[in-house]
Amino acid sequence: MLLSSRFLPPHLRLIVIFCAALLLSAPQRTTDLWLIFASLLSIAILLFYRRHALGKLLKRLHSVNLFSLLLWMTLCWQIGKHGIEFSPEGIQTALLICLKMNNIMLLTQILLLDVGEIQLLQGINRLTLPIKLKQLFILTLRYIHLLSKTHAQIDMSMRARGYQPHFDYRTMNIEAQKVSLLLIHAMIKAEKSQMALQARGFKLTTRTVRSSKNRFVFKRLAIFTLFFIVVGSYWIVCSL
Repeated sequence: MLLSSRFLPPHLRLIVIFCAALLLSAPQRTTDLWLIFASLLSIAILLFYRRHALGKLLKRLHSVNLFSLLLWMTLCWQIGKHGIEFSPEGIQTALLICLKMNNIMLLTQILLLDVGEIQLLQGINRLTLPIKLKQLFILTLRYIHLLSKTHAQIDMSMRARGYQPHFDYRTMNIEAQKVSLLLIHAMIKAEKSQMALQARGFKLTTRTVRSSKNRFVFKRLAIFTLFFIVVGSYWIVCSL
């Protein structure tokens, strides 16, 4: 366990992730970004391997880089005097964006490795954010996960019955019915999930608790933030 919940609670980890993401997006030299990527990847592989969840890390890396593939497909070419040709500036931009995305994703996975779903919801609730924004984060965290899980179950049951999609009217009709069934199942599970959260005492409030323990935690957060600012300033100066 890299960071215990007593040392750095979930809501403070979210703040650290936000500040660190700003710093990780500052460097403009690929050598610095490659060095950060190698360091974060080594730490992530070690932590996930100890928890026997290395496949989960590789799956998330695959998802992020699959999205970045679209950037490479659109930024690596340009229309010049001789027609379509490669763009060195576009390739450099795509590489920078891809490395920054992977660095931020790896840092997020490392800091939220031992944070459960309920703890993360409570951490979002403790942030000093507008109530509408908190509700948006909570709905996104809970309901997208439910949609993904329900979709996997429906797709597995359809394939078990011999369903094979094709590019025809019947397939489109079945897919439309699957989306409707997915929304109905997700709505039912969302209501059950909301009841489960309320049964665990989760309430969306704007009240903040101030105590000596919280002040001590904020001091530790300030140390982490100062460290990231110093390191980030060094990278910015080196990239000039």
